[in-house]
Amino acid sequence: MESREAAQAIFPTLSRPLQKYLRATRQQPRHSAESVLDHLATCLSFDMSPRAFLERYLAAAPPGDVDSQVRTGAPPPPTPDEEELMILLPLL
Repeated sequence: MESREAAQAIFPTLSRPLQKYLRATRQQPRHSAESVLDHLATCLSFDMSPRAFLERYLAAAPPGDVDSQVRTGAPPPPTPDEEELMILLPLL
């Protein structure tokens, strides 16, 4: 089975929850169904992990728990700056 055919077979299962998430994080205008399908086909053709597929959509999401932000209207927690991240990451 070609990666495009496999993506088309998997896409209906993924599309509804992904669209719901994209709508909740206000990313839906940036990702058309066709672009998601193309990205899924690419990930399948290179045998990438499910996490690798989702990274494109998770990286653009606001930090924190999106569901609780949507329910409560609470602002997202502040993101750490580079200096704070450097302190948290161990030096290798």
